[in-house]
Amino acid sequence: MSGLERIGETSRMTHPLDVDTMVPAVGAGTLVLQCREDDAAVRELAASLGDPRAWAETTAERTMLHILQGSCHSPIAALARTEPDGRIGLRARVISPDGKTVADAHEWERDPVLLGTAVAVSLMRQGAREILADAERAASAP
Repeated sequence: MSGLERIGETSRMTHPLDVDTMVPAVGAGTLVLQCREDDAAVRELAASLGDPRAWAETTAERTMLHILQGSCHSPIAALARTEPDGRIGLRARVISPDGKTVADAHEWERDPVLLGTAVAVSLMRQGAREILADAERAASAP
């Protein structure tokens, strides 16, 4: 959708999906700049480009991913957004390879690490570890 908006072709959109229907991959849309530790000028410039809200949202998503021991190949989706009151909302899903089993969680918290942890725990209570193990077995099957 954003690509079509960028090129002025919004009329080609026929069925836009909202993020509650199609939760994006963990970290989708996050830009990261990596630089050498000994390059003070570049580090200062990079620090000036940082967005504390984006950092907190990405931290919540990545904390959840880490606790679930997921990777970029895992069927895990997440989207964190900062609310007007300063709390961060994190919606996440773990989906079986056949799409029939879905663990879904949505929590709010001000601390991104606590938020990612709470969402991961909620997903694990719904069987996320088993879904991920099944997905790993399916991916490695001949």
